Amino acid sequence: MLGTMDGAAKFAVVDVETTGFRRNHDRIVEVAVITAGADGKVVEEYVTLVNPERDIGPTHVHGIRASRVNAAPRFAEIAGDLCARLKGAVLVAHNATFDVGFLRGEFSRLGSELPAIPSVCTLKLSRLLKLPLASRRLSACCEHAGIELRDPHAALGDARAVAGLLRYYLELAAKSELVTAAHLGGSERPAPDDAWPSFARPGPVCRRVESPPRPADATYVDRLLERLEPGSDHDEGMAAYFDVLDRALADRTLTPEESDDLFEVARDWGLRREDVKSAHVHYLRALTEAAYADGVLSTDEEKDLQRVAAILGCEGALPSVRAEVAHARAVAVDAVSTKPTARSGSKTVCFTGALTSRLRGARITRASAQAMAREAGYTVLDSVTRDLDILVVADADSMSSKAKKARACGTRIVPELEFWQMLGVTVESGPGA
Repeated sequence: MLGTMDGAAKFAVVDVETTGFRRNHDRIVEVAVITAGADGKVVEEYVTLVNPERDIGPTHVHGIRASRVNAAPRFAEIAGDLCARLKGAVLVAHNATFDVGFLRGEFSRLGSELPAIPSVCTLKLSRLLKLPLASRRLSACCEHAGIELRDPHAALGDARAVAGLLRYYLELAAKSELVTAAHLGGSERPAPDDAWPSFARPGPVCRRVESPPRPADATYVDRLLERLEPGSDHDEGMAAYFDVLDRALADRTLTPEESDDLFEVARDWGLRREDVKSAHVHYLRALTEAAYADGVLSTDEEKDLQRVAAILGCEGALPSVRAEVAHARAVAVDAVSTKPTARSGSKTVCFTGALTSRLRGARITRASAQAMAREAGYTVLDSVTRDLDILVVADADSMSSKAKKARACGTRIVPELEFWQMLGVTVESGPGA
């Protein structure tokens, strides 16, 4: 499958858990490396906690306690084991910029520099393959591919999920003209062994004894984040930044110091402060659209949006964002309400993927689509069940988990353009529609 990759014989799937998200300041507290063959099949798994020699960061997110890492090896003690697994391999990670940056930061503290490492970023591949995803988060990518994400925020759990994505994307890439050998790490050969720093091995290993904490009930913001639609992530740096923003908001707080750290990360990746501010407004708009999905913005929802706006430093943008979203929804409802023949007879409908059609020049968001369906008499469901009548897909060939389940249940799958025709609404086709 990888004959175009200049003879690369293996992949090294990497995930790191860290004390924060700024590589020049924060440290690795857990690292996993899964070695896979050229076909993506797993050969070996390696994972260990790492003593960061400083505070361990958000325990309530990654589940690692200081008492545990006190007995863990320091990075210098495992550097040789990591080098052995990265030599001759194509590194794979979800947001490789983040993971590779932290590895380079740790080796730099030891007075060593890693050689150039060919890499594959599964976040980037999800964009290049134009997959109709709800977001580029690891959880959304796994859901689309039908991969179970166990133990999120644990290095081995995330690495296993990324290894699954690698196999899935390799199969898609083999059939696609959108992904080249360079995107799969073939733009350069792995560095020769003598280019790698030399460290003693094997080093000690310390495994975590508990899984990351799982909150009993998802917060309102958590639910909104799961429903986010794809953003303006056409720029690779911006897509990577959104991933770090998700990491930063994992505990739903953002201290002034963390906010400054975000701007430092963005600057390291070539983003301007104006780009970051624009990204935060987009993030807020996506949350607002998700909040309007049921047609009502409750007092509690409004408070949550105000809280997120404050966290992102864009409180002043919330009124105009709220007005834009409400207007788009009103336009969508009006488009259907003027079509008396568009009533459904109380059928059920569910949407999957990123919609691409436009109505009166504006993109049809998930919230607007659901509003149009309700106005036409449909009952909108968030998941696929045997009682579902129609699943509306952005891509007729979608292999999302919803589409797979719908096929298994014999549910009717309808491309979005056909669905709008069923409602009697004239829309404009978007890219890929």
